[in-house]
Amino acid sequence: SAALFLTALFAFSSKHVLLSAGQEAVIVVPRVNAYYAPDESSKVIFSLVEGVSVFVVDKRSEWMRIELLSNETGWIRAAVVEIVDDL
Repeated sequence: SAALFLTALFAFSSKHVLLSAGQEAVIVVPRVNAYYAPDESSKVIFSLVEGVSVFVVDKRSEWMRIELLSNETGWIRAAVVEIVDDL
């Protein structure tokens, strides 16, 4: 039916939008600073605490550029996050 098709299409579209935002990850250290650039001498733009979910949108050696649900972005060390496996 048309309703079933639209429901399936919406579910697929929603999942696609989420995946295109980046790979989901979670902060695994008590506190971490997010930097303007992938360099600890750059400006700290926000801090995160353990358990916060983020999306990885770029990677450069041991750094990951993350995005929050609020659309804020920053660079953190890759060692402070764990990628969430898709189920």
